[in-house]
Order: sequence, then structure tokens, then C-alpha cells
Amino acid sequence: MRVSLINPPVVTSQGGSRELGKSLFFNSPPLGLAYLAGVLEREGIPVQVVDAAVERMDYDQAVRRVRRFDPDVIGLTATTFGFGSARELARRLRERIPQATYLVGGPHVTHDTHAAVAESPEFDLGVVGEGEELLPALLRELDRGAKGPDLEGLRGLAFRVGGEVRFTGAAPDVKHLDTLPFPARHLLPLHLYKPQPVDQRELPKAAQVTSRGCPYHCTFCEKAETGYRSHSPERIVDEMVHLAEVHGARDVAFVDSMFAVSRKRLDRICDEMERRAPLPLTWTCTVRANSVTREMLARMKANRCWRVRLGIESGSPRVLRLIKKDVTLEQVRDAVTWADALGLQPKAFFIVGHYGETEESLRETLDFAKSIPLSDVTVQLNTPLKGTEQYELVKDSPGFKAREVGAQNFFTPAYLPDGMSEEQLVAAWHRFYREFYLRPVTLKRHLREIRRFSDVQRYMSSLDLVRFLFVGSGNRPPQEV
Repeated sequence: MRVSLINPPVVTSQGGSRELGKSLFFNSPPLGLAYLAGVLEREGIPVQVVDAAVERMDYDQAVRRVRRFDPDVIGLTATTFGFGSARELARRLRERIPQATYLVGGPHVTHDTHAAVAESPEFDLGVVGEGEELLPALLRELDRGAKGPDLEGLRGLAFRVGGEVRFTGAAPDVKHLDTLPFPARHLLPLHLYKPQPVDQRELPKAAQVTSRGCPYHCTFCEKAETGYRSHSPERIVDEMVHLAEVHGARDVAFVDSMFAVSRKRLDRICDEMERRAPLPLTWTCTVRANSVTREMLARMKANRCWRVRLGIESGSPRVLRLIKKDVTLEQVRDAVTWADALGLQPKAFFIVGHYGETEESLRETLDFAKSIPLSDVTVQLNTPLKGTEQYELVKDSPGFKAREVGAQNFFTPAYLPDGMSEEQLVAAWHRFYREFYLRPVTLKRHLREIRRFSDVQRYMSSLDLVRFLFVGSGNRPPQEV
């Protein structure tokens, strides 16, 4: 069997936001699809990966690319924001490749399984949960001619029988991540993925996942309290070396939710890095304020880490308790101060418009962000996602505006806290960026990073993004890697 795996085009009808929506997907490859492709290649199954978003394809261009491969099975991944695009592409593909079997997976189907499958005749099967172990078994059954009701024995599938949706339960998590091959990055146009200018150190920059799941309880996160599993230190460094030697990477962003989840894990990874020193690339990662120490950060710095990212989310103690962040502002201040003193250029993620947010808490958050030595921030509008505790709290609220799929993109208001207007929330979002960056201390930090003409060029290339974030005009949204 031949399999096409597709990240669908990014299409929005919001005028100038068309390019904004697209560039959300330009900084990091779809590693989930690349992992699946790696598994299929190991099984000897011909596979194609099409990232229609990063290639800026429209539907017709994506259809032509897939038709040339002539697949028997077509699988699309979709977030909630991109689910409408996935459906439309599948509809058009069915017109040209009617004999193929159509699958859909990704966060939207996993967290809204019955509705997603019931409302989507474009797809034959929904794939729920991690697909690396399920997909080869499913392909064997499909090759034998199995249809929906014949697949009841495979966990991880949802399908329609008459007017009823049948769901076999989520696919089991991959317990031992080292059993997976490296993601099949060679099937992707790696030269098209570009980090934001403030997140560049050495180019090319790659993305790598070292773990899955998260042990924490944040109410806004769909990964909260999912089973945490990690690649071994040996496998992590093997993949870093592979990225450098095979793909020419000089910097890598570890993009899993929590890299430094514990002192023990970090020590083992650093032990392996030191055993293999000198490493061929620099790296960045995410840490958590209540699980990192100055000694841990110093060891990361000694092993070529140049930036740490922290999810701070709010500077209001009351809001932090509401969202179950389980960190204190004192812990955050310590972690950021240590990182800055060590030259780790700390970057923080904040969310405006939390459940229970007020004008006072918004001001507390901005004031706190300005009081600690952060190099950069990413600020998103709160977007309640199905599958999170927050969603259940706000789904019946009059301020919940994300019932339409296209609103869930993190830069369009999707939820308004009680007593707050859309204008207030958006104004607070833009004010956060302006007041944080337009300060002598922040400008000085960035001027120190300009060492050559190419640095000037990369900052100039971000002017459109700056206009969008500061005043709401421009053609690019915030990015994370």
C-alpha cells in the first residue's frame, strides 16, 4: 500500500489575516507526521509527507501533489483551527482519488472524537491517540479489505456505521519511545522552516522532541496530566548528532512541553552530552520554574544551551491558582534571574484573558513581566481547547466565542472573561508587547545580539510581525520556536 500523510493548507477568510494564519506553521516541521512516516518506511511501506501549510499550497496544488504519488491511503492531521481546511482538502481529494481510504488524526479528533467523525463524511476513519503502533496494523487490515465494522478490534479508531459513531477507544501510548525510528525529516522541505528572528542563534535550526506527555495540571493545556515518557539520553544525543551530520543543523529547539522535568533526567542528558563532547550544535529548551535550580541551568549552559523558555502565563497569584499552574512568582523570579545571569536569554510565554482575568490581573502580569530580566516574550490570547479543564469551565459562558472552528488560532479572541470586552482584551494584548519591548533595557539586550550584517537583516525581516503584535496590523502572528 502507498500512504500520503498531509498537513493541510492554512486558509482563512479574515482578509489580511490570511498570511497571519499561514505563518503560524512556518517555524517547525510536523514531527508527528514525520514520526509516522519513519515507522511506515521501517515497515517497507511507500510514504509521502506533504506539508501544504509551509509550502503555501492552495487546495488544488495539494491535490495535484498527492495525485502524483497515487496513494491507497490518505491521512490528514488537524488542529481545531485547521479542521475545516482538512475536511475541504479531503473532499477535493475524494473527487480525484475516490478509491483511497481517508483517515484524519490530530488534536481535534482526539479531543472531540464523536462530533468530528459524525460531521465529517469526507473521512472514513478517525485516528485517536498516538498512531505509530496503530497505523501499520490498520494498513494490514485495510490491505485485506477490512471496512469500519471489521476494525472493532483495533484501539484508536472511530468510524460511522449508519448514523452511529463507533469508537474503539484511544490508541495506547507508545511506552518505550526509543523503539521509534527518527522522524522521516528527509520527506519534508526542511529549508522552508524558519525561526523568528529573535529565536535565531545558528542556522539551520531544527526541532526535536525528547519526551511526550506532561505530569502537571494546568487547566488550559490539553497535555495536562498525560503520561510522561522520555527518550533515553543516548537516543536524544544520537538524534542531535543525526540532525547535524545528515541535515546540516547547527542549532536545535527541543519543543516538548517539558525538557528539564527533573534534576535526575537533566543530569543524565548532560552526562551523555559531555561524553560525546564537543556537541556539533547549540540548543534551546523549556524549563519549569518550580523544577529548575541555578546548578541545573549552569550545567545546561556548559553544554551549549543558549536559551531557556518558561511558561509563566500570568503575573497574578490569584490567576495562577485558578489555572493550577503550581508555581509561585518567587520561583519564577528566581529561575529567570538565574538564567539571565548565566547568559541563557530567558524567554517567557504569557496568556491574556484567563478564566477569572480582570483589568487588575492583566496589569499585574505586565508589571511582573517588566520586573524580571526576560529577553523575549510570546503573548497569546486565551483559547479554551476541548479536552482541557478550562474548556469545561467556560463552554457555557456568554464570553466563549470559539464555537466556530476558525477562531481557535491564539491570536483571535476566543473567550472573553466576565466583564471584559473584546476591545479591552485585544488592547491589553497589544499593550503587553509595546510596553515590554519599547524599553531601553529590552532594546539594549537585543542590540547586544547584533554582531554582523546578517543580524541586522534578520531583525529588519521581523518589522511586519512587530507591527502586527504592537498595533494589530501586519502579516504575521506570534510563533513559538
